[in-house]
Amino acid sequence: MNTTYVDTLGEIHPKWMIDLLAGGTTESQFKLLFWNGEAQVVQNLVVTSESARRVYRPAVVDVTITRAIYFPTGVAPYGTTREMFEALVDVIKRFAGLAETEVRLLSYAVLASWVVEVTEVPICVALVGPPSPERRQLLRLLRCLFRRALFLGEASLAGLYSLPMEIAPSILIERCELNPQFLKFLETTNSHDAQIVSKGRILKASCAKVLCVEEPLSDLLPDWLTIDASRTDMGSSLPVLDARAQAQIVEEFQPKLEMFRLKNYALVRESNFDVAELSPGARDLARCLGGAVASDAELQEQLRAFLKGQDNEPARADSARELHSVVIEALLSCSHQPQKQRVGVAELTTTVNKTLERRGELFFISPRAVGNILRVLGFSTQRLTAVQRGIILLNSVRQRIHRLASKYDLLGVRYRSINCAQCEELVIDEELIPDDDGLSERISAAIEEGREKL
Repeated sequence: MNTTYVDTLGEIHPKWMIDLLAGGTTESQFKLLFWNGEAQVVQNLVVTSESARRVYRPAVVDVTITRAIYFPTGVAPYGTTREMFEALVDVIKRFAGLAETEVRLLSYAVLASWVVEVTEVPICVALVGPPSPERRQLLRLLRCLFRRALFLGEASLAGLYSLPMEIAPSILIERCELNPQFLKFLETTNSHDAQIVSKGRILKASCAKVLCVEEPLSDLLPDWLTIDASRTDMGSSLPVLDARAQAQIVEEFQPKLEMFRLKNYALVRESNFDVAELSPGARDLARCLGGAVASDAELQEQLRAFLKGQDNEPARADSARELHSVVIEALLSCSHQPQKQRVGVAELTTTVNKTLERRGELFFISPRAVGNILRVLGFSTQRLTAVQRGIILLNSVRQRIHRLASKYDLLGVRYRSINCAQCEELVIDEELIPDDDGLSERISAAIEEGREKL
């Protein structure tokens, strides 16, 4: 009888699971943890009852991966799901200094990362706030707690496509360029059906992610968990998460979280938790986080209350639309200057903030926030000088600006130009400007007069 050896990084079947543990032999970097639903066995080779001719053995991975990613060295009892959850709350609260709700939501997210293959969507977290030592410490903490976390200080699209996705990492990204292609990658990998081509092979690309951003992405990625990391309280009474503290957290929590994974993946897969009254994106997130604590109904109900309180999608949408409208207004002004060939993000930011001030708003947005909005609207910024990024005002770009201005109802008398053919094409449409005591006729006449003078 011929024996087939299968190199594995982990297997999930209805009746059993195989996972990797660190601390293998000289021939292999890993040991195999076999779980049959009732008991676990650690071995170098695993033969399941389904086929005696198929022998599983640990796959060999690049040594840099084992240095960058924490793998559990074993398993340990964790008590109940509630006890595991509260232990996570305590450690996150101790080192992160976040608000209570944010701490508890992150605890749900950590548990969801350990059963990522069987949740409704892979858990994805947006840490919203400016770069700071506090935010970086939070990322280091999550690296200790998330399953197979890979911490990337900076990420490009090409770099992400070269990652070892076959190990199903949780990707933690501190800095990135939020261009349309990168956002498409984030959206695509938030589906369990996602696949990418890497080195001539087709790999599943679905994975847990933690992304640091300065502005919320709720209008683009609605099924992401948004955590406000801008109001941390990292006073002197909170400990610094140095290398020793990180090692202690890994040693304490990773074996318990591995046991949580073994005991709960079947329950999570069968979970029917839902919060039907939420918006569609928040509903997917609820299924993901609620499924991760399928063994504790009280934690599910607590989550329901948290998400209902945070699901203010109409308010977020109105706020986002207002900021987008102001940026488009600034772009339209630039577009109506025929000699202007380019506009920098810094210049746009100044115009946007002046507009917000005129409207009585009590806040200002940063150039990076304006750059993010430009990318959301479909404009790719590029380097204009050694220190400046912006947009080149090609005809196609001006046309797009006008289409967006029409969509946002900005082509009224105040914003249009009678010397602009693109305004003429859009404004005469009576669906955009209803007739009010001959207003349409007066507009058309004014445009014709302007053309004759040209």
